[in-house]
Amino acid sequence: MLFMSQFSGASYYIGKIDKNVIRFCNVHLATLTEKRIGLFVCAGEPDKAIEQLEVGFPRELVHVACAKGYFGYRIDLTRLSLLDRILLTGVGKLRNEEDMKRGAIRDFAKNFLQEG
Repeated sequence: MLFMSQFSGASYYIGKIDKNVIRFCNVHLATLTEKRIGLFVCAGEPDKAIEQLEVGFPRELVHVACAKGYFGYRIDLTRLSLLDRILLTGVGKLRNEEDMKRGAIRDFAKNFLQEG
């Protein structure tokens, strides 16, 4: 079965989208721009999330995306390196946190389906 729609999402980490996601998007840019796509980010700064999405993903993908979203964030200190934990402590993140936007995920999917 061939799927003609794609979602691409990434976490934002220290001001940048995961390099593996961007590498994938750049390698497959021609194919992705021919599909219906939706883009989303998970990041700890909700006020900057959509701006980060628009700057972080390749411009061609942002332009053709029929849905864009911010889904919140999750911090699991046990999965971070010592350096990352020290950096987060410096910005006041001393414990595990989660603020996932489940309503935003539903709205994103609904908007994506309506655009089709």
